[in-house]
Amino acid sequence: AAGPELMSLVLGGEGRLALVTRATVRCFPWHDARRSAAFTFERPGNAVDALRAVLSDGVAPEWAALDAQGLTVALSGAERALERDVAALLRRAGQHGGRGRGALEAPGNSTGVEREAAWPEIVRAASSGAVLGLHRLSLATAVVSGPVQGTVVSPDAAGAPPLAALVAAFDPRHVLGPPP
Repeated sequence: AAGPELMSLVLGGEGRLALVTRATVRCFPWHDARRSAAFTFERPGNAVDALRAVLSDGVAPEWAALDAQGLTVALSGAERALERDVAALLRRAGQHGGRGRGALEAPGNSTGVEREAAWPEIVRAASSGAVLGLHRLSLATAVVSGPVQGTVVSPDAAGAPPLAALVAAFDPRHVLGPPP
């Protein structure tokens, strides 16, 4: 999915409630191809530096997995664009000391909780041996599944009951859809 995260769009940064009255959706064809690449790094900080450099090049990974020993990045897109993105990933990983290795699997989310975390918190968690799934990557933050400090963004996490109560009070007839 592209664009803003819908829960944040509706609730806002300070709990404000909004009503979306109009939206424009652009649809794109399904990706032609998928590739993944895995690297070992001396430190998780080097892996994060390489990943942020790739993001600054305009590459948008589908997901990434990070642990104390390395990084796996999955890319998808049109074949020609994918070749360009893989080349950028290989170049940036090499610049930050990355060496090829067997890929990590995309980690499952056993807790059901995703947190938006800044890169320093992500590096600390990976340095302690955690395997982290990274999604919605930006230069400042990523949404992380795994043990990391950050803001809860999962709708099924601990903050969901107050949200459900607010939605039930605001929309008792479920005009806007089923409760979260």
